[in-house]
Amino acid sequence: TPGTEYTVTVAAKNTGRLEAKSDTLKFTTPKKMEGYFEADFEDAKADAFEMTKPEFWKVENDATSKSMALMLSKTEGVRNLAMYKGFDYGDFTLRSKARTFEGDGNKWRDYCVAFGYVEAKNNYMVGFNSSVDESPPGILRVKDGKEESIGRRINTVTIPDRAWHNIEVTRKGSKIQVFWEGALCFEADDATFG
Repeated sequence: TPGTEYTVTVAAKNTGRLEAKSDTLKFTTPKKMEGYFEADFEDAKADAFEMTKPEFWKVENDATSKSMALMLSKTEGVRNLAMYKGFDYGDFTLRSKARTFEGDGNKWRDYCVAFGYVEAKNNYMVGFNSSVDESPPGILRVKDGKEESIGRRINTVTIPDRAWHNIEVTRKGSKIQVFWEGALCFEADDATFG
């Protein structure tokens, strides 16, 4: 956590019952950590996000999780993106909790993570649907406004149950991996956008 003081002691024991213990170490993490951000929306604001269609987004109390969440209130059209402002990323891991809502199942994506974002017409996108339809979930490269599915689908994952699920997107170099509830579901190797 940024700007937090930690006190730690490192101890080790081997099978021969030999023990070693360090002196107490104290350190404070930087107040601003490069590439680190956390958004819990408990202040009911989404000021840290830039939206392509701000009127479609709202922060509200989610009865299921009993916490504040950033929610898409309309699904008219496509590219209803909310992007965290102020960061350019190279390698990263993004962990999020996501769920779909009653009535989802549009032909685009019911839950997406966009990254490598240059503009709305040039980026990567990971899409999950409520059901498998004519646009199956996976990793997309959007180049000059044209979507192209890239990589492999190890598991075709859908989010039909309206429950919160853990989703993780990782990029290291040109390797992109997507996990759903800890299981690898999509992967690609592409360096078009960084």
